[in-house]
Amino acid sequence: PFHKLGLSILAGFYLYIESSPPRKQGDNAVLSSQIIPVAPYCFRFWYYMYGSNVGSLNISQVMSGSPPNKNLVWSMSGDQGAQWKQGNVSMSNAYADFYVSVIGAK
Repeated sequence: PFHKLGLSILAGFYLYIESSPPRKQGDNAVLSSQIIPVAPYCFRFWYYMYGSNVGSLNISQVMSGSPPNKNLVWSMSGDQGAQWKQGNVSMSNAYADFYVSVIGAK
């Protein structure tokens, strides 16, 4: 589900991925963008990873092709504290149209 985010001057939406039981090792949640034309981009996002059950958040740039070429461009694991943090990922290495894949893994 999408939820409204309101942090003082920040506003937007967030996607919540439960990591507590009954989630188990190997469970994944995947969010993928539409195809993005080749051009330099910066993917900017906020994340909140707090608690003993937190797994990992992985962001990949997936180039169109046969087969698609998936490149992990950012990853964070474990408890990062009880605060929202900003992530920025350069998507300037694209040599073909691509999409962004965000995977929350337990």
